Amino acid sequence: MSKENKKQKKFIEVIRELEEVIITQSGADVFSEIFKLIFAKLIDELDVKNRGYKSKFVGLADFYKNVIVLFEKARVKWPSVFAPQEKFNLNRECTKNCFEILENINVLDYSIAETTDAFEYILPDVVKKKRGQYFTPEHVVELMINVLKPESDELVIDPACGSGGYLINSLNLIYKNSGNKKVNLKNIYGVDTDDKSIKIAQAIKIIAGKEYDYNLKKLDTINSLVWEGLSLKKHRFDCLLTNPPFSGDVNDKSVLENYELAFDEKDKLKPRMDRHILFLERIIDLLKPGGRAAVILPQGVLNNKNMASVRKYLLSNTQVFAIISLDRNIFRPYTDTKTSIVFFRRWQAGDDRTIDYSVFMAVSEKSGKDHLGRPIYIKNSKISNGNSLELDHDLNDILIEYLKVKKE
Repeated sequence: MSKENKKQKKFIEVIRELEEVIITQSGADVFSEIFKLIFAKLIDELDVKNRGYKSKFVGLADFYKNVIVLFEKARVKWPSVFAPQEKFNLNRECTKNCFEILENINVLDYSIAETTDAFEYILPDVVKKKRGQYFTPEHVVELMINVLKPESDELVIDPACGSGGYLINSLNLIYKNSGNKKVNLKNIYGVDTDDKSIKIAQAIKIIAGKEYDYNLKKLDTINSLVWEGLSLKKHRFDCLLTNPPFSGDVNDKSVLENYELAFDEKDKLKPRMDRHILFLERIIDLLKPGGRAAVILPQGVLNNKNMASVRKYLLSNTQVFAIISLDRNIFRPYTDTKTSIVFFRRWQAGDDRTIDYSVFMAVSEKSGKDHLGRPIYIKNSKISNGNSLELDHDLNDILIEYLKVKKE
């Protein structure tokens, strides 16, 4: 279910061209207007593909009216992406130049990887720094999924889904292991609180195709207890994969009082808590007994003395079965925070929590990036589509070693 794109201009080049036009010819918000254009183009391509309509992105006759009509149609079709009052804000000349860029491409033909890279490029740096959340590199996502191995009958969630990479790749594995049989997409959930991330995830879902139309909802995982009748307080998910935001703290008493980790050893409510610590407790709470999770956490959670109570909580409620320390360059150029992937299973009734058990541990020394965040490729390599170079990383070797140890 992968896509190849050998003839079209690279999607990130298209996005850069649109960005330049909007910056120089309009005072409108670049991210918002690019996404209005992209969704207008997507609705047009879907109409051509599924309904046999003639494309409205051909020729300049009525181009301005056509773009506005298509955007309005997209706004109605995807209400979780655009607010009811949201308008198209580009002037006629700017729209004309953007139209000419878009009429020569087919967005549906781009691969998930190049689409994600392009969308992360235009995600404002202020959003990344404020939330401390960055799209997870695909080879890290694949490692986490191949350790957890979500199955077709399991309930799967990413409570900080960003672009939806974990869920798209989970579905790839599920389809592969089930012989591409029909999968119940109602079992797959993606949640994020950021409007821009929701726009990106929805666009990628559309580009990926109807086989990837999982549940996507704008929701504050930390703050909200109910989502369309689905109680997030109940332990119901079999499999959880996520890279939660690292930055910011929570000081709302009405939120903190719902978290055990927000109380000190004297049972007094703390004035504030790191957001990622609350995320960890919520993650454990989302799992059903026996459910398993893969979570990227700052290394300090595992090492720092002031995090001892967090580690105690984790080990009291879950069985940690693997920890993989990631190379410091993995999230560069956005951050050099040292991180680890922690894999655990929620304890269930009848488990003997007193026995010693082994934990697989590994350290990644090759991230596929240099200290500036630039990709490092294996010389003369090609990945399976024969069209892209292979990143020089060691996560596949770590996965092989994990599977070998697990089998013993």
